Amino acid sequence: MDPYRKNEVIDAFEIARAITKHGILTKIGDLNITSGSLIVGDIIHEITESNKLVQKFPIGTFPVYYYRFNNAGTLIMFDDTKTPNKWELANYFTKKRKVVQKFLVETAHFVYMDKDGLDTIAKNELENLYPEGFVLDEISQRFKNNKDTLHFDIPIANCQNNLILIHTEWGDDSYSSYIGLDKEGIPVCLYTDLGDAKF
Repeated sequence: MDPYRKNEVIDAFEIARAITKHGILTKIGDLNITSGSLIVGDIIHEITESNKLVQKFPIGTFPVYYYRFNNAGTLIMFDDTKTPNKWELANYFTKKRKVVQKFLVETAHFVYMDKDGLDTIAKNELENLYPEGFVLDEISQRFKNNKDTLHFDIPIANCQNNLILIHTEWGDDSYSSYIGLDKEGIPVCLYTDLGDAKF
């Protein structure tokens, strides 16, 4: 991570921890993590187990913020009582089980979700709970009903999990995430860098 980006990440973390009203941080929702395995990827092409982060994360319900100043990004706060001692580039499993350090977005949106939620979506689709599929019935419908909304916190039926849907601002591209770790190597936060903010 270059020094400028690192400073942006630290600034975002401090703002989120203080819950300040600077007008550059927006809470999207609370992500419920039940397995410790996070899926991060494109809402259509990458909602698969193969786009799972290698790192394990704390179990619980954690706030997700959209950060916007010089850079844009998203922040999941796992522990607001600590400041990261170090940062690591997050690794992702690909469909071919290779490990990469970026995820591809081809629809201008990506999601955070727990693997348990992904498994439940697949089960719900098999049971015809979503006749047109989860993406069309749950995600596309929200865009139709809320044309001015860019981000969504979407509950998943028949489980405790949800899906946080985020607009990238830049559209289609490859993006990286950074894990803020404490002295024991436990994740304090996850920051996804979306690049220079559009004004």
